[in-house]
Amino acid sequence: MSFPQLNAIQGLATLVGEIGRPKFEDALLRVLAEVVGADHCTMYCVQSISIRVLGGASADGSDHARVQSRRYVRKDVWRRDPLMLQALSGAGENRRPQTLRISSDAIEDDEMRRILDTTPIRERVLLCSSSNGSAHAISVSRTDQHGSFAAREFNWLAQYSPLLLSMVAKHDAFLSETAAPSSNSLNPADLERRLESWNCGLTLRERQVCARILYGLSTEGVALDLDIGQTSVATYRQRAYTRLGIATRHELFRRLMS
Repeated sequence: MSFPQLNAIQGLATLVGEIGRPKFEDALLRVLAEVVGADHCTMYCVQSISIRVLGGASADGSDHARVQSRRYVRKDVWRRDPLMLQALSGAGENRRPQTLRISSDAIEDDEMRRILDTTPIRERVLLCSSSNGSAHAISVSRTDQHGSFAAREFNWLAQYSPLLLSMVAKHDAFLSETAAPSSNSLNPADLERRLESWNCGLTLRERQVCARILYGLSTEGVALDLDIGQTSVATYRQRAYTRLGIATRHELFRRLMS
């Protein structure tokens, strides 16, 4: 057995142990980065006409995968994504997993090209399976720096897509069963509304920044999500903290939970 195959088996074994845990997405990316050179991966669940982001991770440690997946959902880009449309055709049926690929050059939708160009992405592969009226998908991408997926890498994704998608579906089920009201189970819009309910004088932009800090985004991630500069993020954060009489994210979190 070659070292790449051995690493893949060890990585998949570790991934099984992370199902239902916060580090599942990071473990998934480690496997994909090791075996197929993935730079980013995101997981989705599609039910009827809605989609949920189950998690995302980037090999460079940035928030790019998480931020771009939020844009992908918030701006309804997924409804125009040719890979997702093809994968979801007949999603109400139980279907064998599909493995689809597309180069960034083939993307025509302006908003989707804008999302991909931010990283920038060279090629995406989408793994998708449907069962009992819902579908789970894994988007795997590589940047211009590393180029397109080689044939053997794409074939590996196709071969292991049933196992990977099964684990993602099980992870989603665990998350649904154990979900509790916390900053991690709320999206930024929910957090913004909670901040607004405090009536503490925060401006809209200050609430938006604080909500994304509570959501777990870095300064760079907040800037990307709101389309503003990192300096502006720091300014709004400082103004908000001053109004609230706090100095750290930890204090902001404690106040939220109280």
